[in-house]
Amino acid sequence: MEELASELLKELNCDTAFSIKLPAGLPLIGGVQLDIAESVVITWVVMAVILILSIILTSNLKVHNVSRRQLVTETIVTKLEGIVTGMIGEEGKRYVPYLVSVL
Repeated sequence: MEELASELLKELNCDTAFSIKLPAGLPLIGGVQLDIAESVVITWVVMAVILILSIILTSNLKVHNVSRRQLVTETIVTKLEGIVTGMIGEEGKRYVPYLVSVL
């Protein structure tokens, strides 16, 4: 059991991706080294991908004569909303947009 626990701790440990050393002349925070973990860098990459996809998929939306891209996007969002609503029920309907964005 201890072997499993040590293996899990090793896997969950985040290494430092890079460090930023702030100049010593800065007031209050001078001379501090900021260590940026791998998990933070991965979070930044995921946020950038989501932002770029959001900009691309929501540009030029139309009510009439919708494009194939808009139709596919609306279908995916509708299906995800249906899945989440089926899981949490009608009483949790106000949480659906948040949970769909987490998926």
